[in-house]
Order: sequence, then structure tokens, then C-alpha cells
Amino acid sequence: MLSVENLSVHFSGKPILSDISFSLEAGQCLMLCGPNGAGKSTLVKAISKAIPYTGKITLLGKDLQSCRHREIARHIGVLSQSVYLSDAFTVAQVVAMGRYAHRSGFLAPEPADTAQRVQAALDMVGLADLGNRVITSLSGGEQQRALLAQVLCQDPDVLILDEPANHLDLLYQKQLFDLMVQWRQRPGKAVIAVVHDLNLARYGGTHGLVLSNGHVAACGTVDQALQDDVLQQVWHMDVRRWLETLHDAWGGESAPNA
Repeated sequence: MLSVENLSVHFSGKPILSDISFSLEAGQCLMLCGPNGAGKSTLVKAISKAIPYTGKITLLGKDLQSCRHREIARHIGVLSQSVYLSDAFTVAQVVAMGRYAHRSGFLAPEPADTAQRVQAALDMVGLADLGNRVITSLSGGEQQRALLAQVLCQDPDVLILDEPANHLDLLYQKQLFDLMVQWRQRPGKAVIAVVHDLNLARYGGTHGLVLSNGHVAACGTVDQALQDDVLQQVWHMDVRRWLETLHDAWGGESAPNA
């Protein structure tokens, strides 16, 4: 579905990403992991053609550079970390913006199934009764779910989520990652998710790509990518031991407060 070959990104002459290569197939959920500043969000922006890059990105067999933004939006949907929200729109109106790529033109009417798709997307994210609320009246977590509903309403082939669990409590984190699993299991669908929590990466991912200082540190199945030696090299700590310590804090013998 998506192939990235020797992708590099520079800002003001400074390399941000260098020689990144990987592929994504239908049914996969690729977890992008790495420390702050590793280049994860920059990679997401390049894949969605939001920033200039060198190298080659192929989307469904077509060079991304030759694709217009409306065409890309029909196949790639991105939930970004931060989006400006205006109090001029209701939740339903914000979600309906996800159907823009499926209109025949800027002034063309909404597709006939827009209302149905908006409600289905709101149902999926647990906001079924909040469609008429002003978007800025929602909590941070509810706004995040409304923006997720917008991307779901877009119905892309590749769903890209940049730190999707931001502002979400534990219940909705679980529901979100369960939703990701369900999404990738639909025919012709795949997911890329930027995550900091490696527990969530293992929970929801089939594959992993670990970035370090703009380079690929590991890529493969989630087990191959998140091996202990890779984690030690990238985070400069015994990651597994730390995660096990956190688990033990819930009642294990080595719980610090036991």
C-alpha cells in the first residue's frame, strides 16, 4: 500500500530525517517509536506530503509527488498532534470536514452519505450525543476524539495517528487502540501510529519502526523492532526492566512502595 525509499528531510540545511526506508501492507499496524526529537512527526508530515522531502514515497503504486492533495486525502488520513479549532463549528460540522476529499469540487455539495458517515464516526469514538455541541466547548480528550472521528469519516486506506492517545483517559486509550485493530482488519486498510508508550505499541502494533536521531534504528515485526538491545541503544537505559518495574508497582514483590 505504501512504500518509502531513502526518504530524507532537511530544514535550513540541517538533516532531520536521513535515508528512511520501509513499507506498509494492508492489514498492518506500524508503530513509529523513538525518543523526543527522533523525527517521528516529521516522517508523518512527509508521508502526507505536508513538507518537502527527497527520496520516493509510493502510494498504492503511484509516486506521491505526482499526486494532488485531494487525491492523497482520499487514501491517507492524518490525525495530527495539534489542530486549531474554531468556536464557529459544531462537532458534527468538524467531523463532516473529513468528507471534503470525496467532493467533486470546492463548491460541490456534500456527498449524499455524509450525514450517515458523520454519525457512524461519532458513534465509533463515543460522541454520539455531542454532534450539536460547539467544538471548543468540549474537553481536550473529547476534542481529540472528535478529530479522530473526522479522520474516520474521511475513510482513508491508510490511517495515520500522531500520538493519538494524547489527552485521552485510560478507557478511551483502550477503545482507541481496539479501534485501530478493528480498522486494520478491514479489507484494504492499514494504520501508522506514532506512540511513546511502548506497552501500547506492543498492544496494538503488528510492526514497528524505531527512529533515533533521524535514522532507522530498527524495523520489522513489533517483536523484531522492539528488541531489548535496540531499546537499550536508543533510550540509553534498560527499558524492559523499567517497564517491568512499573508493572510490579501494581503488587509485585519489587514494587517500590511494597
